[in-house]
Amino acid sequence: MTSSAASPGPSRTVRVIVVDDDKNVREALADLIADEPGLNLVGTAADAVQAAALAAETRPDVAVVDFVLPGGGENITRDLVSRVPGIKVIGMSGATEVEARRAMLSAGAARFLPKGGALDLISEIWALIGPE
Repeated sequence: MTSSAASPGPSRTVRVIVVDDDKNVREALADLIADEPGLNLVGTAADAVQAAALAAETRPDVAVVDFVLPGGGENITRDLVSRVPGIKVIGMSGATEVEARRAMLSAGAARFLPKGGALDLISEIWALIGPE
């Protein structure tokens, strides 16, 4: 399911990476992003080392980062924000939402979604990027 009606359209391409240690979640989020016109999934990572290398190589506009993963989602977020100028991080977690939200936003995430709200991810990406 895509939310193309909420997007500004494919005239703009937004580069996105997904960072999650759960292969099934990573693939589901990647599929959701890849199906959306105007979004370009440039890669996925399972941990902090992979995320840093991927971000350096692809220079994404948006990173979707899980809170609970090797290297710590908040640490990965802090690293991405410092290494990739202008990147917008959307934190996600199935863990205790209040703690995860606070940690991710403090680390520099622009938005936070519970994993149960993954269907809102596309509209959140477009809201972060804004109109051209």
